[in-house]
Amino acid sequence: MSEKEAMAWFVSEEEVDRARALDVDARYAYAIDKIREHGELWTLESDDGWVVRRTDHGLPSIPIWPHERFAEIEATGAWQDARPSRILLVDDWFTEGRAAWFEKNGATVTVFLSGASSMCADFSTVVELIRGEARDRYP
Repeated sequence: MSEKEAMAWFVSEEEVDRARALDVDARYAYAIDKIREHGELWTLESDDGWVVRRTDHGLPSIPIWPHERFAEIEATGAWQDARPSRILLVDDWFTEGRAAWFEKNGATVTVFLSGASSMCADFSTVVELIRGEARDRYP
């Protein structure tokens, strides 16, 4: 399946609960593997654009998830009006324009935010991991 032909995958509530309960490292690996496997990722978008969170160091960070359902769960509080937004890897994520945007804005990527728990990384690191080998770090 090409990334342009990425298809929605079904995620059961049991898998949602299991994935959200993983520790930060395992959830990060799970997200990277699922994003690679399905050729898409999800973020939250409001009328003003993507939602942005601040890291512990005050840097802007764009949260991403491997499935619409995980993003949907986090659309609460200040993000309650946000909606999941699908991003295809080849067409939208692996572009020079996207890399330039992250660089220009000094933004990082928050991978699989669950409540307040997440791991942040540079855009280029996340891209390299998604393009790389599958990681066997989650149960």
